[in-house]
Parts: sequence; C-alpha cells; structure tokens
Amino acid sequence: MARWEADARQRLVEAALELFTRQGFAATTTAEIAAAAGLTQRTFFRYFKDKQEVLFGSATVVRERLEQCVAEAPTALSPVSAARAALVALSREIEPRRDRLSSRERIIASSPELQEREAAKVRDLSSALSGALTRRGAVCGHAELIAQTLLCLFGVAYRQWLKAASKQTLEALFAVNIDDLRQMLNEVVI
Repeated sequence: MARWEADARQRLVEAALELFTRQGFAATTTAEIAAAAGLTQRTFFRYFKDKQEVLFGSATVVRERLEQCVAEAPTALSPVSAARAALVALSREIEPRRDRLSSRERIIASSPELQEREAAKVRDLSSALSGALTRRGAVCGHAELIAQTLLCLFGVAYRQWLKAASKQTLEALFAVNIDDLRQMLNEVVI
C-alpha cells in the first residue's frame, strides 16, 4: 500500500465521508476508512486521532483563520464590521467545498454524539471571535454579543446554503440574514 503519498489525508477524508454516508458513522471503522483510501490503519492515525477528527479536524484551522481575519481587518472598522468581514472572508473560503460540507452536515445530523461535538465547535468559534474582538478593543460584553449574534446569522445562512436549491452564495445568504435581522429589530420596540 502507498503510505506516503502527498494526498493521503485527502483520500482518507473522502473515503470516510463515502463510508459514513453509505453505512453510517457508528458502523464505520478506522480500518475500513484506511482500506477504502488504499492506506494502512497506521497511516490513518498519523492524520487523525479518531474517526470524529475526520469531520472536525479542521476546526482549529477555521478558528485560527477567523481570529486572523478579525486581527487583519482595518482598524477603522467597528467591531461588528470587523466580525462581519471575517465571516464573509470565511464564507468565500468554504464556498468551493459545498458538496463535501453538505455530506458532512448530513452525517453530523445522523448522530447525537456528532451534533454535540458540532455544538462545542460553534461555542469555541464564538469564544474565539469574541476574544479577537476584545483584543481589537471591543468591550467584553459587546464582543460576546456581536460574536454570538453574527455566528448565529452565519449558521442560519450556512444551513440555508447547504440545502438551497438556488445558486445563492453563502456570502449572499449571510448578507440577507443580516439585513432581515436589521429590519426585524427596526420593527420591534424592545
């Protein structure tokens, strides 16, 4: 078996998604994933600590990228605008992976264990975004409110984007959700 090929990680991810989709997450073993990718189980564990990591292994990269985008946003931007710009940049980066992300979402939806892990990932992203905004000078309570609100709007847009029959981009759906919330808040006296 070819163990040291440059695309081994990618092959493992693709094999895992295929197997998770076909036979379910719980029924799929790491040995099956490795075999389907034409690799050894030992190679699997060089890239992933367990089969959940196939679905969640990029969470650290996403968190770091979000923090980086906030840090690199022009200093003249408000905290809300900096957070929005970071999420727009993230949406552009994930746009080409719609099919894979759609498969990932269906797999996660099939397992309460995976749904909990996904919720933990979202909480971590919220904390990271809030922290990045605080480092930019936002008041801590405001940073948390901004992070949770915009991530909620982004999450709604993300789910719409994965299920949408239309060709709207994630960025466009995110913008629509922000505009819808703005309109709703203008109509409501709190």
